[in-house]
Parts: sequence; structure tokens; C-alpha cells
Amino acid sequence: MAKKIIMVGSGYIANSFIANNFHNYQFYISSRKEKTYKNLPYLGDLFSPESNFDKLNADILIFSLSASSFRNTSLEDVASFIESFEIFLYKFKKSNIRKIIFLSSSSVYGLSGSRSKFYESQELLDDTAYRIEKIKSEKLIASILNNKKDKSYMILRLSNPYGLFDHMSKNGVINKCFLSLNSGQPVTINNSGKSFR
Repeated sequence: MAKKIIMVGSGYIANSFIANNFHNYQFYISSRKEKTYKNLPYLGDLFSPESNFDKLNADILIFSLSASSFRNTSLEDVASFIESFEIFLYKFKKSNIRKIIFLSSSSVYGLSGSRSKFYESQELLDDTAYRIEKIKSEKLIASILNNKKDKSYMILRLSNPYGLFDHMSKNGVINKCFLSLNSGQPVTINNSGKSFR
């Protein structure tokens, strides 16, 4: 019997994971706005304070939401997101779902051109709203779920690797640069070009 996975968030990473594993698992979708993906069952907005986990049964919950994916996110927005995430984690803790996978980001290590490798032991940078949100979320998960015998968690600090079989979407700076170059168009750098994630 296929494992049941609840995907909280319906962005690029979530949809890519589902597309590549569609036949391996039984997926359910939760997002802030109702979106249908391959006619998968929609569970509503589980991140909402009014949501209820009592009747949810799944093997894994993958959390792929973020408040600070965009440049104009304030620290107040991040603080509000962390408060809501804490409520969400306590609901998860009491639920019948056994494992949560949190999709963080390798951006927490910084984006210095001088670094060719990231090490889990190295100092994390909290100099943008995006990084602050990811670091605080990771710490919150550990503080709430450590030593909980019937629950487990995994934190994945993802990067954006590209290769032969990647679908080239129109989102993300790397994709946009490649698409511009492939079509003979100039590559546009917005504002200062400085990373804000």
C-alpha cells in the first residue's frame, strides 16, 4: 500500500516533488488557496489557525510554505509566520501523522562566491528575512518535537541544482537567465542584483 503524504504548500518545489513521485505515493494537498494538481484531494488550508488535524491520517507531512520568498517581506511578517508555524507544529504533535519533513534552504549558509561547499556545522547567516524565517522555523521544530517518541522530523536545506532532466520553469533567477540566453535575449538584473533570500 502506497504511503500517504500531505503536501503543505503548492509551489515549485512541492509540485516538482509530486510530479516526480506521483505513482509512488498517495498525495493530499493543502495550500492557502485551493489549487488542483492532477486532481489530488484538497485538504483546505492546514496552516490556518482554524484548521483541524483530528481526522488526518498520513505517514508523512511535507511542509513547503514560506512567508518571506519575496523581497518586500518585513520582519513583522516573519514574526507572524513563526507564531502561526508554532501553532501548526503543536497541532501536528497531537495528530496521527508520524513524520514531518521541513523544506528549508541552503541559503542559510550564505551565497558567497568564495564557498564551493556547505557544511552543516558551519555558522548560519540571519541577515535577510528569508534566512531568519528558515532558521527560526528549524529551531522551533527541534524545540517542539525533540524527544517525542511517536514523532520524527527531517529538515532539508535545499539548493537549486540543474541538470539534463530538469523542467525549465519561468520562475527563479537561474531559470530566467538560462531562458534569456537560450533565446538570444539579454539577461536582466533587477535592482542591485543583491540576493535577498
